[in-house]
Amino acid sequence: MADNLLIRKFFMPHHDVNIKLKTSTKTFDDVNGEITAIKLLIGLIATKLTQDCRDNLLSELNSLGKPDLAKMLEQFLPK
Repeated sequence: MADNLLIRKFFMPHHDVNIKLKTSTKTFDDVNGEITAIKLLIGLIATKLTQDCRDNLLSELNSLGKPDLAKMLEQFLPK
């Protein structure tokens, strides 16, 4: 038990934050903008992954029958 606390204290930073997210989607254009923003965010996060993690993610998307999602994500990944 003490070992777990030590690991969390020094290797897993914890921050108390109060995040409140809100979306206003009164029209289809609003929804489209929100979806595009989420796709962009996921792509930018994917660029931060190691090459092995990126390869595994693309492989998983393809194995799940989602090659279109893998292709979309590949746009963000360095060659």
